[in-house]
Amino acid sequence: MKILDDARADLNARLTAGETLDCPCCGQLCRVYRRRLHAEMALNLLRLVVEHTKRGAGAFLHVREFVRGGAQAGKASTDASYLVHWGLIERKPEHRGAYRPTSDGIAFVRGELAVPSHVSIYDNRRVGQSRRLITIRDAFGRRFDYDELMRAAAEVSRPVL
Repeated sequence: MKILDDARADLNARLTAGETLDCPCCGQLCRVYRRRLHAEMALNLLRLVVEHTKRGAGAFLHVREFVRGGAQAGKASTDASYLVHWGLIERKPEHRGAYRPTSDGIAFVRGELAVPSHVSIYDNRRVGQSRRLITIRDAFGRRFDYDELMRAAAEVSRPVL
């Protein structure tokens, strides 16, 4: 196993240095992706929290039920599923595309929690994070009036906010 351990150590060192390379053992493309929590993700999380609250604590929603475009979204690409890597949503076991917010996700929407601005992902696992923390207001940036969004959400679903 020494050879395999050495190959893993070399691969990890090169990935940490920012390289993209083929695995010497299986040939798979290896790369660490740095993802930013951006406005669209924050908006999708807000929609998920509102819809989840309407349906009840145990409810999972399919991504098409809370992303922009709704049922018409079809196979539209969305970064909403990456919120798993921040611990803001959880995926329904054995069911692709169904999620619910975590308690941290609800706290983030309420403005009670700050999370890393970026996470690093390798093989669909979080392997690092930025030191800089952001709130949902930071994620929305100047593009959205967060207070106005929250007032609108409160009118729809009082228990969430």
